[in-house]
Amino acid sequence: MRERKKQQVRAALHRSALNLFATKGFAETSIDDIATAADVSRSTFFRYFPSKESVVFDGYEEAGEQFAGFLRNRPLDESPIDAFEASQQAQAEQADLARHRAVAKARERLMESDPTLRARHMEMAKRWEAKFAVTFAERTGRDQPNDQDSVAATVCLAVSNRISEQWWASGGTLDPHELIRKEFGLLRNLLKQQNHLPG
Repeated sequence: MRERKKQQVRAALHRSALNLFATKGFAETSIDDIATAADVSRSTFFRYFPSKESVVFDGYEEAGEQFAGFLRNRPLDESPIDAFEASQQAQAEQADLARHRAVAKARERLMESDPTLRARHMEMAKRWEAKFAVTFAERTGRDQPNDQDSVAATVCLAVSNRISEQWWASGGTLDPHELIRKEFGLLRNLLKQQNHLPG
């Protein structure tokens, strides 16, 4: 019961913060505003989050580590694209979609309106891109990624970002599994077309 209560408080703070950020603006929203909206004290906020920015990116590191684990555990005979797509499907299967849907529109408006947060998000994406390139290398028995590993990580993460953007923009109404199949299908079709180009 105690753990469930903590999860409820954290979710309330997260939801209240994103709603306020989207309506008032990130810079204009204070921690006191968030605490009041969630019906908790300022000190309670800091028991769950060290800063406003940490609310926006809550769960990003854990999700990245989870995804990297899925990727490492895929069969070694799978191509990078196949392994990446299968890992996305596995992560979508375990995701708390109801929680994400509750803040989908607010998060989308926030990321569109605040350039500082968009830049921070890009920094985090580049860091995970580098880690996924290393994972691709390790799957083939190498310690360091080569150019092919890096390109695979860049392309796969770009497709993943398209999937996320469409899902958030829809307010969480789109089927994530179908989105994953569609977007990676487009990637494969593009690669097939490239293979048939002259020269």
